[in-house]
Amino acid sequence: MNRRLWWISAAAVCLSTSLLFARQGVFKTRDGKTIEGDIEEKPDQVIVNLHGIRTAINRDNIDGQVEYFDNIEARYQDKVAKLPKKPMAADRLAIARWLYDVKAYDLALQEIEEAKKIDPNNADAATLEQTVVSQRRIEKSRAGVTTPAPGTVKNPPAIPGPGAAKPPGAAGEKARYLTPGDINIIRQMEWRENDTTVPRVTVPPEVRKRYVELKALDPGAFAALKMPQQAYYILSDPAVPGEMKREVKITTDPQALADYRRTVQPLIINNCATIGCHGGHNAGKFVLFNNNTEKDEVAYTNFYILQNYKQSFGDKEYSMVDRTYPERSILNYFALSPEASELKHPEIKGQTYKPIAANKGSPGYRTLIEWMKELQAGDANYGMKYDLPGGGASKADAPKADAPKPDAPKPAPTPGTPPKPAGGGNPK
Repeated sequence: MNRRLWWISAAAVCLSTSLLFARQGVFKTRDGKTIEGDIEEKPDQVIVNLHGIRTAINRDNIDGQVEYFDNIEARYQDKVAKLPKKPMAADRLAIARWLYDVKAYDLALQEIEEAKKIDPNNADAATLEQTVVSQRRIEKSRAGVTTPAPGTVKNPPAIPGPGAAKPPGAAGEKARYLTPGDINIIRQMEWRENDTTVPRVTVPPEVRKRYVELKALDPGAFAALKMPQQAYYILSDPAVPGEMKREVKITTDPQALADYRRTVQPLIINNCATIGCHGGHNAGKFVLFNNNTEKDEVAYTNFYILQNYKQSFGDKEYSMVDRTYPERSILNYFALSPEASELKHPEIKGQTYKPIAANKGSPGYRTLIEWMKELQAGDANYGMKYDLPGGGASKADAPKADAPKPDAPKPAPTPGTPPKPAGGGNPK
């Protein structure tokens, strides 16, 4: 190896090694979002790791450069220094939510206390405090650390009597989660053409070859497209057989699922899926899994349950998540305090119901609404069979493997020409 090639090789090794070490940073996307977390930069994309979820964003979608901080404490001090001279409670709560996202729970509680000093009756502060305390307790429990309340006695959990119902995942009953194939179907159907976050995909060579032959395309022109672009056209083309689409693998979360796992699922698990509610023996027919929620199979099973559960109130049936009219979703009705909601959450025996949001202007409620708007239009029909835990009613999920995506490119590419690029760049 000559000296020039050796230098290039050594430089490449050093560069690839440096990319292994993510740093705490922040940047803005061209659509105005501010994203923070452990950041790893690559030549054509930026990878953000938040709550163990890796999200790849193309550099073309980033406005400016990534700004780094030595650690969370330094970033926290910077945020505090930039507060107005007379900050509002909302300013303090914004910092508290960021601290919650980066798992700095003690600092988050400090900021919540500052917000409560400004506005003692702030409902959002009370809701966020409950969420932070619950999440801190869950993570301490995972680490084998317990912090019983003063004056309580540590007793073993009560053993249900014979015939008592057990929630899925409870001791003595094996939980059933979605399979990797099911997860791949959901990723395919929830991937939108205009997503800022482009998932990582794999298109087998044989599938690419079959698609080029099926559409009579120029093989070289199609091969020149980035893999997500190839994948999106195969998945969105109604002429492609279902079994061929299933061979296309999406190995990271599309944007709606990434946002669900980062912000929506923690909000729901900490407020709705506790042991005393929909994550325990009092769950009723609506059951969620509250252990190991960072794992794909658990997160996607909870997502599927939310998309498919329905319930009747009076003579009208409602969906837990209504994609057409998000404000009519059971989840959003029950997120509100009973005084502000048209549907009242059933009474919880021995407990006081604590809503996620005080009113429709509260951040928690807005988070749920905006997330539902990110989802693909129409019903969540994934064409799979999964019985909801707890025996809850579900929407019909008949196979529709060959149905086009609602925002699929139209018209189909003209034979002999490459399709118009879609789906963004190629994560590596």
